[in-house]
Amino acid sequence: MRAFVKILPGFLALALLLGGCAGARLAFHPQGTPVDAEIPGGELSRYNAELPQVRVNGEAFVPEIGEVDYGARVESGVGARFDGFAGPMAKQVFAAACSDAGECEIYLPDEEILYRDGTREFSGWFSALLGGRVPIEGRVVSAWKTGGGAEVLRLEDNSGRWQTVLIGVRGLPIEALYGEAGEKPNLKIAYSEYLKVGDSDYPGVISLSGENGEERLRLKAKVVLSGPGKRPLSVKIKTPEDTKIDSGGEKLWEKLGIFR
Repeated sequence: MRAFVKILPGFLALALLLGGCAGARLAFHPQGTPVDAEIPGGELSRYNAELPQVRVNGEAFVPEIGEVDYGARVESGVGARFDGFAGPMAKQVFAAACSDAGECEIYLPDEEILYRDGTREFSGWFSALLGGRVPIEGRVVSAWKTGGGAEVLRLEDNSGRWQTVLIGVRGLPIEALYGEAGEKPNLKIAYSEYLKVGDSDYPGVISLSGENGEERLRLKAKVVLSGPGKRPLSVKIKTPEDTKIDSGGEKLWEKLGIFR
């Protein structure tokens, strides 16, 4: 995701070069006193079930490029869409969408190319991220309480890939770490500056960091609305007739940081 923005020429070249400023290597969540996983697990399940229909406008920050305006929309049962705009004329610089069936598209107007592919797993990750929820991998295997009163859930899938979710004292996610079996974290999603949306909560800031602490993407929400929009959500991107259609979009998104 970190090079979705094409403010400068050579979009794809920039995509491979960007990585943000390196920070500290991602570390595991600290261990603590074991607790029954049912309570924090229930909190996470309730949180992830909130805002099944949400619309967001805000600013996306991409290291070494800057900020673009974005609009995001998620509807359970339909899918999710993410559009980016730059400059005083609000020129569209990308459009990305996934259906809940796992059909994904990413359109780069300046490159005149539309990528098509995807999986249900990727679609679920994409929708959860844009919806301000926590992408889930596997099932809960343990939980513990930290010294500050927050709780950590550990999840694992059948291949050993793991995830830990730090849940604050208010029952809201603070950050999620992801890693491969037996390895250190390779991705962090942080949630902060929560906004009230009716009786629900939406993170005002969502940031993704790579394994070396480099910031890949930051989404800062300005307006968050629940419920469907006036027009149906379209997860099929309309493009000019001469647009080139190709596969490889999912691999591109992995490089851009939106899916590991």
